[in-house]
Amino acid sequence: MEEIAAWHNGLTGIDQMIVFVRRNPAGLCEVEVRTVEGSRLQELLTEANALALAAQIRKRARGRWERVLVPAEL
Repeated sequence: MEEIAAWHNGLTGIDQMIVFVRRNPAGLCEVEVRTVEGSRLQELLTEANALALAAQIRKRARGRWERVLVPAEL
């Protein structure tokens, strides 16, 4: 999977959240939401829908979201 976008909410501890969008070789994308409680993957989506879903997640979650240029680790 190729990582095409990632964002971090700038918070620490239990409120920390990272959202990844990755593209598979077939061109479909997955959205992963990673928190201290674990990771959740969404179903495969088109790239446009995956980026829209990531934007929706960021709007609803707390924090000041910033783009991550390298893979982030919790």
